Amino acid sequence: MKLFTGILLCCFCLPAYSLDVFFVHSYHHAYPWVQEYYTAFKDRLGTASLEDYQMDTKRIPHQGFQTKANEAIQLIQQKKPKVVVVSDDNALRLVGKPALQQGYKVVFLGINGNPRLVLPITSNLAGVLERPLLKRSVAELTRIVPELRRILVLMDDGPTTTAIINTSFDSKMRQEIAGVQVNVRRLKHLQEWQAEIEQSKAKGYDLIIIANYAKLLDNNGVAVELDITSHWSSQHTQIPLFGFWGYSIGKGKAVGGLVLSGADQGRSSADIVNHYLREERFPNPSIVTPKKGRYLFSNSELERWQLELPSDVYKQVEWLE
Repeated sequence: MKLFTGILLCCFCLPAYSLDVFFVHSYHHAYPWVQEYYTAFKDRLGTASLEDYQMDTKRIPHQGFQTKANEAIQLIQQKKPKVVVVSDDNALRLVGKPALQQGYKVVFLGINGNPRLVLPITSNLAGVLERPLLKRSVAELTRIVPELRRILVLMDDGPTTTAIINTSFDSKMRQEIAGVQVNVRRLKHLQEWQAEIEQSKAKGYDLIIIANYAKLLDNNGVAVELDITSHWSSQHTQIPLFGFWGYSIGKGKAVGGLVLSGADQGRSSADIVNHYLREERFPNPSIVTPKKGRYLFSNSELERWQLELPSDVYKQVEWLE
């Protein structure tokens, strides 16, 4: 009887985990960035049990964000995962923070802001930062576009843009990099974006980098689909377009660029999760920033703009067509 009672008590002392990993996306499965990192994450995770939830904050009104976050938290409490993974800044702020406060192990990825400003950095937290490679990109572009002097960077007016400007652009809307003047424009509506594209050459710019634009709104206040913005920009620009993310690049879109890899984010965060599932602690360092990036180019767009890549870059390119 004593032995049975002891076994019973031990059972009640064990954590009641019902799932290895619960993954909360700030966005939605159809968003190219999500597809890239989540495919890589699942491939690297292996046989661990996994469920996920989409907050869809690129498409729903801001007023609905907290409702989605509450639903995610309720699911986490029901599933009792060993690790909660949150992707991108909205999920970190609205789900990662309360999950951490409730004692869950939290891993983040795709974070443009400074996580220290959102939640405490403790032994229960680990993750992967996302930092657009602005300075390296400008240095490479001087080798591709002859006599490059002025670059226009176009971004939407969402919270991700704020985080990128604060962390990756040193909070500067104008700066000089490698002898090139770089000006950033934050835009809320597609009409504003279109005007900037059409007027860019007349304003003395040599090329445009189209950064994040998933929050651009049409005349009805609805977010414009990424490909609509990408293709319109390519069709109407008088100067070459480049990008920081793969979804911007391809035939009828941007020429290419040194892009951030969602796959790197997915693999790196899965490595952290696997380490925890194996060791019951996060690796050291627990917060990392992939710095490599990858060269992604469209052959047809290079031909259209009559541009040539340096031989060392050409050997490393991932071609879209």
